[in-house]
Amino acid sequence: EIASSETQQADVVPQEVERSVDISVIIPCFNSQKFVSAAVKSACLQQGLEVEVIAVDDGSKDGTLRQLQELQGRVPNLRVIARTTNQGQSAARNLGIRAARGRWLAFLDSDDFYQSNEALKDALNSARDKDKTADVVLVGVTHLIGHRRIRRIPDEFVLKTLTQVSLWQLLIKRSYMQKKRIQFQESLPQREDVPFTLEVLTGTSRIVIHPEPVIVHVARGGSTMWRVVDSVQVGYRVRNLEIVAKILRRNRASQTICDAQNLKYLEQSMSDYWVLPLVGLIQNGSRSDVELVRRYQRALHELTRGSASLSQINAKLGQGRRKSQLDVLRLVAESGRLDLFESFLLRKPLLYAEIQSLVEGSQFSWAKSAATTYLKHHRYSVKDLLERQPGAPKLSTLAKRVVVHLGYPKTGTSALQEWMEENRFALLEEGIWFPIVGSSRGSGLREGRTAGHAALLWLLSNPATRGPAIDALANEIALLEKPVQTVFLSSEMPLSPLFWKNPEGKEKSHQLRKIRSSIPVESVDVMVVARPPLEWVGRYYKEIISNPFNAYAPSFLAFARMIKRSKLVDIEIISALLDRVFSPGKVWMSSYREVLQEGGIVSWVMKRISNQPKYLELSESFEVNQGLSDAQAFVVREAKRRRTKPPEKKAMFRNVLESEELKMSSYELVLRDELDKAGRILSKEIGLFNERFHSPSESPSKAAVTSPEPDLRAFLTNAHRKLRFPVFYSRLEVVKIRRNVRWLLNLVRSQAARIVKHDRVYKARLVLLHEALRWSQRLTNALAQRQIARGVWNFE
Repeated sequence: EIASSETQQADVVPQEVERSVDISVIIPCFNSQKFVSAAVKSACLQQGLEVEVIAVDDGSKDGTLRQLQELQGRVPNLRVIARTTNQGQSAARNLGIRAARGRWLAFLDSDDFYQSNEALKDALNSARDKDKTADVVLVGVTHLIGHRRIRRIPDEFVLKTLTQVSLWQLLIKRSYMQKKRIQFQESLPQREDVPFTLEVLTGTSRIVIHPEPVIVHVARGGSTMWRVVDSVQVGYRVRNLEIVAKILRRNRASQTICDAQNLKYLEQSMSDYWVLPLVGLIQNGSRSDVELVRRYQRALHELTRGSASLSQINAKLGQGRRKSQLDVLRLVAESGRLDLFESFLLRKPLLYAEIQSLVEGSQFSWAKSAATTYLKHHRYSVKDLLERQPGAPKLSTLAKRVVVHLGYPKTGTSALQEWMEENRFALLEEGIWFPIVGSSRGSGLREGRTAGHAALLWLLSNPATRGPAIDALANEIALLEKPVQTVFLSSEMPLSPLFWKNPEGKEKSHQLRKIRSSIPVESVDVMVVARPPLEWVGRYYKEIISNPFNAYAPSFLAFARMIKRSKLVDIEIISALLDRVFSPGKVWMSSYREVLQEGGIVSWVMKRISNQPKYLELSESFEVNQGLSDAQAFVVREAKRRRTKPPEKKAMFRNVLESEELKMSSYELVLRDELDKAGRILSKEIGLFNERFHSPSESPSKAAVTSPEPDLRAFLTNAHRKLRFPVFYSRLEVVKIRRNVRWLLNLVRSQAARIVKHDRVYKARLVLLHEALRWSQRLTNALAQRQIARGVWNFE
């Protein structure tokens, strides 16, 4: 029965006289009394085209329906359809689609509105001008966060668009939807927009971009997307994954599109929003909850199975760690093992044996390479191993010998460490183990730089930590479940100027003696590769000042004098110290020139620790820890001297790395007269090196005065130093807090007794965050309404 006000009180679409309508705007409404009028008015008052607005009230409990009926009495092109029960946004939108008569369809949320009175007309004109056969028009959006406006404009249709575009950014031809039989999945009362958007965009190539904002999206609190995630929400998520996988297969989406979707869903699975409820379901232990998580794993596996490793697909600098983690998540989902899934979600590093079991049971061709990359970036801590394997056998019963490679820096150490990590699986089969515990690697823009076992050797040199460190190393080897003959450690740290101590003073407390005494193996061999002192000082000086994340920026001559005082390049002292400390073990010391003559650092090392010639055939072309150009190093050094702030420093370093001008510059960091002076300072050390390794005399006068210094102004700005009031300007306070506080509060409720008893500070922090959330929601809603009332947006 249809009411006299043309409002439908049942789920039957009213049959009205067909008239020419350009576009139908469908607005699902549920308990949106406070802001629905803005959405309806902005749609009804569109000019320059024939528009109808279909507002579907989905069983609201407040005054939403009454407000819509009042608006319908004043606005002729508004149609209201009311449902007596709430059935979700999918069903509401489908009802609106069936009632629509426009050539085009648009979807508007009840808390958003259109940018201006001519926004839809301009968007449809783009379709007419660019492609008369267009099926979809993709429009821009203005995000309203507090009083800040963030424009998101699709300049072109790229893979990023498929993962970021929202439902309300699509204008869709109704005939296209009818032909493809596209509708919302009513089995998804929530989170229905992603499958629908994906099906629309992958079902046609006739897509037009309108590079102007049409929608104003208000970041309000209290919407369905910010509810506490429970088992019902997880069930919707599983259904979402299953539907998206079917859509990609049905529309025969390209592999690149599938990879983009894989990355998106894997990232979301590792977010705190989903981690807490999934772990809670596993720990709850009920049969229904555990089966739901298993369904989640299966659905994630079906969706994200791909032909290549994510860490191998356009992996940019700084992304390797995260993408390798997502690859292993794919392997965990494939295995169906709940124990590994729980550990992975809790950010616990998987042990080597667990990784190997995933590789052996996987059907993916990229599984081994992905596992290798994961082990590079995700290292064990001493605490991890002591907790996983208490009371392991002693190291002396697990390995016959330990070999310690000490560098020097800039002698191919990083290439050696990279090769060891790449071939860790194969080396173990031959009884050689390159430990994971205590190894380290850079992060972000420096994730390609490996430090080897610097952290482990540092722990071994400290009497307070060497016991747990050795126990952790023994635990790691015991968990391998394979025999180990040789443990190989590699680090430049003991022979670097930042850690080295002059052995002439207190040899008994020297770091190398502490390291040797902490290793409970009868014989420990040591390897050292040295370079000519002046050449080494020049190269290592540039290496140290090129690191933007330390504060070390001396002049070249000051650095050379410091090396002289430390006795770090006095080969006679170093050799005698190694012979005394590591006796009765072997001491291998060669010059860098001799190492190159033997085929490189990998060949030199493997000839001394293994009799397997096949390893010598493997490639050694690892471009790691590559130094910057002299011009790049100069800019980084000067930035540190000016005490550049961390945010600006990070942006500066990225600009320096990407600058072709600096890469190709002929600027010389060290001038000729500086090299001559440094040569005189290090004359004794140069003579000792040449005598021991029968090397030709160094010629210090290699540098010359060439191009002028690079212009720092192009790389150093004050843009990142501006202070912004966080509530008004930061998305963290207005949006991210709203998302994170929900699951934090859920954690508080589930573990209230423990938190009250042990974590009072943590609880107080959550209370403050909750108050900030409430305040930010009220602020955003109030500011949006105030702007509308003042006529900032042109739809009144």
